[in-house]
Amino acid sequence: MRHIILFVAVISTFASCKKEGSLEYQAGSGAYIVAQLSDSLSYSFANNVAILTKDTIFLEVQVLGDVTDYEREIQLHAVGGSTATEGLHYKLPAMKLPAGAHNLIYPVVLFNTEDLATKTVRLELELKPNQDFVNGPGMISSRGLYRTYKINFNNRLIKPSYWLYIQNYFGEYSDVKYRFMIEVLGMSDFMPDYVGGTMGYSESINYGGIMSGALQKYEDEFGPKLDETGKQISFPL
Repeated sequence: MRHIILFVAVISTFASCKKEGSLEYQAGSGAYIVAQLSDSLSYSFANNVAILTKDTIFLEVQVLGDVTDYEREIQLHAVGGSTATEGLHYKLPAMKLPAGAHNLIYPVVLFNTEDLATKTVRLELELKPNQDFVNGPGMISSRGLYRTYKINFNNRLIKPSYWLYIQNYFGEYSDVKYRFMIEVLGMSDFMPDYVGGTMGYSESINYGGIMSGALQKYEDEFGPKLDETGKQISFPL
């Protein structure tokens, strides 16, 4: 199961800050979501090595301010321009923040339905107000302030946003090439370590060489491998 980790902070409207840095709340706790880089995420079931009927995106929910000596309920819900259908495309469970805890891992469950092969659905999320978190939610990232966090998902291959950084090793992107890489290498994440991924320079060279060899073997048996536009695919190495 693929885990995608985002960082979500739950913050409240407060009356004043103590010198030691804790917060004093009034009128209950409000909430907004803090992501590291962006207000959205794109996900595709087609980018997985195995065929999955469902997958989970894990969000870290962190509460700032004083902890409590009792559990508090935290739940996200869909709002705004969501086109995904609850129960069909996704599930958002009610979670309990343990007593004395500042954070929890919140699971957003996505389901791989037949319609995702031909369309992309959107899930716009914010924290659902309740007796523990009653004020209006919002969302902030390092790039600005937003109202919601958005997840766009489908079951079609999505060009990785980092492809520019690996193009020297794998060449021009195409869906056919990317699927071939997933099949041969048994993985779908090729993000370099210097932009936040795990693939080092030596691995990039190695994987590029493996793909060149795999393509040559394919061509020897079946002839040129063409992409979705009819262009013959190739690897630089």
